Amino acid sequence: MGAEDDQGVPVECYKHYLGRRPQVTWGAEMGERNLTFLRGLDPHYFVHIAETQAPLLETESRQYAAATIRVAYGQALETLMAVLGATLQAPGCPLGWMVSYQNNELRQVIEDLVTSPSGLSHTTWDLGSKPLLRLAGAVLEPAGWPADELNRRALLFSQAWSRWCHEFLDEISKAEFNAMKHGTRTQLGGFSFSIGYETAPGVAADLATMRTLGASEFGSTFAVPVKLQGRLHQTSRTVSRNWLPVAMVHSLHIMAASITNIVSFLRIRAGDDPTTCRYEFFSNDSVFERACDRPGVHTISGFAPEVTREHITAWTGAEVDMELREDHERFLASRKDSGE
Repeated sequence: MGAEDDQGVPVECYKHYLGRRPQVTWGAEMGERNLTFLRGLDPHYFVHIAETQAPLLETESRQYAAATIRVAYGQALETLMAVLGATLQAPGCPLGWMVSYQNNELRQVIEDLVTSPSGLSHTTWDLGSKPLLRLAGAVLEPAGWPADELNRRALLFSQAWSRWCHEFLDEISKAEFNAMKHGTRTQLGGFSFSIGYETAPGVAADLATMRTLGASEFGSTFAVPVKLQGRLHQTSRTVSRNWLPVAMVHSLHIMAASITNIVSFLRIRAGDDPTTCRYEFFSNDSVFERACDRPGVHTISGFAPEVTREHITAWTGAEVDMELREDHERFLASRKDSGE
C-alpha cells in the first residue's frame, strides 16, 4: 500500500507497534533498505571489546578495563533488547522500529515479554506460555542444526535472554549504566560484605570469625535520585555494586552471537541469501554457565542518614521558582552596584 515519489519510485508503508502505540513506517524500496540496515549491524564490536580488555584485567589498568567491559556490556544488552523488540513487533521492518523506539517503549516490550503475556498481543507472534523459548527456537531454526542440538541451543539462549531481560528492567542496573556512560559519574572498585556475631554489645565482630557473603575487586559506587514529593523534591542515595568482569566477557560473546543469529533470521525472512547469513554457537556449553557467575552479594546501599518527606519543607514549584528569580535579580543588582 502506498503511492509514488517524485521520481516515480513506489512508496511503501509498514504498520507495526512500538511498545503499546501503533506506528506507520513509510519509505521507498523498503525491502532493500531493511536488508542494507541489517547487513550493516556488526555485533562483533562487543567481542572486540571483550578480547582486547580481558587481558588488561591482570594489569595496573584493570579498573579501567573492567569499566570499559561494563559499558560495552550495557551497550550490548540494550542492542540485544532492541533487536528482540524489533523481531517481536516489526520483523518485516526492523529498520523502522529500531530508529524510532524510545527507551520507555523498549522497556514496555521487554516487560510484556517476561512478565505480562497479555501484552504480547502487541506483537506479530503467537508464542504461548514460554515466549522466549519459542522465539529462540524460531530464530535458530534456519541454521539447519539437528533437532536435538537446535532444542538444546534454543534453551540455552532463551535462558540467557530471560536473565538479561530482567537485568535490563532493573532500575539499579540502569542507573549504574547511565552513570558510567554520561560523564563517568562513578567511583571504580568493588566491596566486601561480611557478617558476624558481636562478642560484646557495641564491639565489632572479629574479622577472622566473620562470614563473607560477597566480594569483588571490581565494581562501582554511584548516586541515584530518590523522589520525596513528585519531581520537585528529591534527595539521593549511594549505591555500590560488585562485578565479575570475566563473567561479563563471556556474556559479551553470547550477546554478540545472539544478535548475529537474530539478525540472520531477520535477513532470511526479508529474502536475503541464506548462505550469506551466519549462525553462531560455541564449542562448549560451559560459556553459558561462566556468564552466570556472580560475586555473592552484589548490591548494597543506604548507609547514609535517610531523608524522608517528614524532614523537608514542601514548597510548591511556584514558590521555588519565585525565590530563584528573586535571587537572580539580587545578583544582577549587586553586580550593577559594584560597577561590574
